[in-house]
Amino acid sequence: MTYCIGWKTGGAIIIAADTAITSDERGAVPGNVQHSSFGEPHIRQNGEVVEERGLKIYRFENMLLTFAGSTTVAHEVSKAIRRDLNIGVRPREAVKMAVGVNVNPGDSRIQLISAFNEGQDRILLSFNANGDEQFVDEPNLVQFGSAPEPIKDCTRNLLTQLTPYSGTAEQRTAELLGALQTYGMTMSMMTVGVGGAYVGAYLDESGTHWQKDIVFIVNRDDLSYSPLVSTCVRDDMLVISSPAYRASKALANFTSDQLTGQTTVERCMWAVREGRLQHNRGKFDFIVVINGEFPIVTVVEMKRKLKHDLIWVMPSVTPTGTALAFHLAPRLRHLRDYPAMNGSGNPVPTLNFVGYQKPSGQCSISAALGRSTRHHETARGDMIRRSLY
Repeated sequence: MTYCIGWKTGGAIIIAADTAITSDERGAVPGNVQHSSFGEPHIRQNGEVVEERGLKIYRFENMLLTFAGSTTVAHEVSKAIRRDLNIGVRPREAVKMAVGVNVNPGDSRIQLISAFNEGQDRILLSFNANGDEQFVDEPNLVQFGSAPEPIKDCTRNLLTQLTPYSGTAEQRTAELLGALQTYGMTMSMMTVGVGGAYVGAYLDESGTHWQKDIVFIVNRDDLSYSPLVSTCVRDDMLVISSPAYRASKALANFTSDQLTGQTTVERCMWAVREGRLQHNRGKFDFIVVINGEFPIVTVVEMKRKLKHDLIWVMPSVTPTGTALAFHLAPRLRHLRDYPAMNGSGNPVPTLNFVGYQKPSGQCSISAALGRSTRHHETARGDMIRRSLY
């Protein structure tokens, strides 16, 4: 069970996936961790566990791969692909050969999404999308996994809105991750095997890239800790810093043949230290503010600055370590708290995007910027995108 997405947009392909893994009790994370990094209750029932513990995107130099279904099968497929790519096999052939060797006919335990360059074209290739064991060149969007159909419809409608508007692959990735992350904050997704932190990567003409560094601020009263979570990728490992763990953790999917003189523990510890250091500095590429009560998510581009015209990040040293404080301008609090309205005057799920703006001297949005607000409205029930540039 999972939720993974491949989206072709603006000369790039973006891949995103959750980190929830379903296994029996023997495969559970030691320590009986009760919640995901975002406070979602882990599920333990009938001998099965659903918890945040898996990195489901494999990044190669010239290909991205994600999956829904068996992690064991996906891992073997990824190893075969890496081996073939390293000896010069073309990406399309490498995927097909890996599936042919590792996926038995009639085995419906695996669905795959791959992204790679083929000449000047960006290719979004799916396998087993409809349970028919076929490879399909997807024109723009493919979604796999156990997320409810209304969630997939909401994502589809949002991405349809985003497609016509300008924006970098980095910005698009942050917007997609912000929208996906808010689902688990406003409804129970772990019960269908979906949730935890989402991670993203993208393919462009120069190759593959992980998401930029993001911090999520969740505005919700019923959480038992300060809802501040950051995600970044270091050395192909997703590092999550969360008060749910009072620390940082790394999720990895590399194999022994990728280690060069380091043990798995040493490599993970290095990634965790780097991720925690970045978190403590407070210099993120994007800040994502999630309402938590109603599906409203606001993505603010920071470009690793501490100050934006709408939000200031203030790191400080405390007796127990480093703490981050955030000062939100009234305009940003308004965007966080008030959804867009559809043509019938009803509130609808809302994605706000705020491009980087230098501080104007006070932490408040300028009148000129306020006048440039663009409202993109769609049919009732879709997620509306509002942009500030």
